[in-house]
Parts: sequence; C-alpha cells; structure tokens
Amino acid sequence: MNAHLHVGVATSLARCVRAFPADGRGPAQGYRFERALFDAVMEVAPWRHAAGPDQFGMGLPTVSKSGVQYEFDGAFATDDTMYLVEAKHLTGGAVTREHIGVSVQRLLDTLLGAFNEIGFRAIYPVLVSATPRVDDAALRHAIAWGVLLIAPNRMTPFEMLSEIERLAFQSRASHELAERATELCAYLWRPFTALLQPATGEVNVFRFDANHIYGAEKTNQIIELWSECLGTARSIGLPNA
Repeated sequence: MNAHLHVGVATSLARCVRAFPADGRGPAQGYRFERALFDAVMEVAPWRHAAGPDQFGMGLPTVSKSGVQYEFDGAFATDDTMYLVEAKHLTGGAVTREHIGVSVQRLLDTLLGAFNEIGFRAIYPVLVSATPRVDDAALRHAIAWGVLLIAPNRMTPFEMLSEIERLAFQSRASHELAERATELCAYLWRPFTALLQPATGEVNVFRFDANHIYGAEKTNQIIELWSECLGTARSIGLPNA
C-alpha cells in the first residue's frame, strides 16, 4: 500500500467536495461535480492511466462478466494500484446502502470478467457524496466492503494525517492521533481485489475470501475508533474536524 498516495487521493477528493458549490441542482451540476473530482485527483500524481466521466470500462478494453458496460466517474492507475471514484451529487434524499451495493456489484462484475486486465492491480473504490446526507446503513455497508466513503461533514483519517503534517503539529495528542488514524485508514479503505483470487489450474474459477468483508461487530469497532479520532482531532484544533 502506498500510504502517501492514499492520503493524497482521499484528501484531494475531500477538499474538492467542501469547495464545490452547494446550491446547484440537476444533471449538469452533477456532471460538473464529477469533473471537479476528476480534475482534483489528476493533480495528485503522474498517473500511468486515467479515465474520467462518461467513459465505459474505466477507459480500458474491459468486459464485465455479465457483458454490461459500466461507467465509472474516475479511474486512476499506477503500475500496481488503481483508484475508482464514484460521485454522488444527490439533489434530494441521502446516500443509502443501495448506492454502496450497486457500486460493489458493478466492480465485482467487472473484476470477474476482466481479472486478467485489471486484477494485477490493488483496486481501491471510493464513493464521494456532494452533500452530508449519508445514512448510517450506507456508512456501515461501505466499511464492511472496504469502500472509502467521503462526505463534507465527516473528516476521514487520511485528512487527519494530511493536516497534522501540513500544520506540523508536535504535541503528544497529535502523535497519538496520527497512530490511531493510520490504523483506521487501513480498516476503512481496503483493496477490493483481495476478495478474489484465480483458482490454480482452472479457468474462470475464483476463490472468494469472505474474511475481506467485515461483520457487524468489526464495523461497530471501526465506527467507534473513527468517532474517537474525530474527537481528538477537534480537541487539538484540526480544521474541518
């Protein structure tokens, strides 16, 4: 895992969300949101491959197992890592568990059909909400499947690490927060490709690692750790905590 790159991608997305105008509505504004996120991540690294909104199959010659063509709002790849961005600019309602489930299903279908083309990279999915309306079930489902969920009202541990470094905090509390935030980062954002591994000597047969999916007890522990980190971030004065 490239921790520095993780921090850069997650933090750039979060800053973009907070800077994006909150008063726009409709499909045009949704597309502008997608483009803004894409442009923000493009600045993070010299990507080996990048594909923006309105491109099917991550901009690669991929075919899903079902044959359906999926549009991803952003795909950014290095030699061994890929970030997949799903943007949600909802004018009404909240991000729900169903939104997370659809994202997981699309990625799983794509990975089953194009494992040889993309499975050699560690794939990290992230869903970015333009509004703070994210229901509890969505948060829990994202954590369970290792999908990073970014919303303007909930600081991620990646941002905490970025701000501690940027502001050069040196207190004992900031060091302890950095340690806990680093631990939390590994729990929240996990490589989706760890779910599947090709069976040795067989074609189109995969081993599914259910240990990669967290149960309710583990998810509760992660949410509690996140809340503790947010509390410490507020107490030491981190912006946006």
